[in-house]
Amino acid sequence: MFDELTKFLGNMTRPDKCPHCGETALIKKTKHKRFPYYVYCTNCGCRTTRWTTAAGAIMAWNRRNSND
Repeated sequence: MFDELTKFLGNMTRPDKCPHCGETALIKKTKHKRFPYYVYCTNCGCRTTRWTTAAGAIMAWNRRNSND
């Protein structure tokens, strides 16, 4: 079941590498009641704003602006 969900959701299930330094990024859940989730880089400390869902934080982190 989890494998099928991962295939369906694709990059929404885990954060991409940091866009600034290329290191690992992790999802963090805080005690904040309304916006407990954010994604942060384990190396340089870059992070998203807080989100109501883990999926929202991951999608925000994985979003890349294109210069095309």
